[in-house]
Amino acid sequence: MVDATLRVAEANLGSRQPADEFVVGQVVSTGPSLSNGAPVVDVLIYCQVLDFSDFARSYFTGVRVFTPVTYSTPARRQTRGPQVHDDDVWALKTDQKGYITEC
Repeated sequence: MVDATLRVAEANLGSRQPADEFVVGQVVSTGPSLSNGAPVVDVLIYCQVLDFSDFARSYFTGVRVFTPVTYSTPARRQTRGPQVHDDDVWALKTDQKGYITEC
């Protein structure tokens, strides 16, 4: 898997601008079992340019995070009421043991 990930990163270097940063991610999913009982495994390796413009100011001003009680909050941001909207409040989701799973 490491070799494939490096190949994806190297294949995308030519399309990258000098100041660009990017992430190489992996998504693994399983499908129904084959006739021999082994599951079908699909692996997607992708390269994506990171666009920091949406939250660059947060590096200087900081952000507030909260842990929602349920996973029904929007995936990215949460408002603190009908009249209050704050782009610098982010939901920090954890698993049952308190480990961070999403932001």
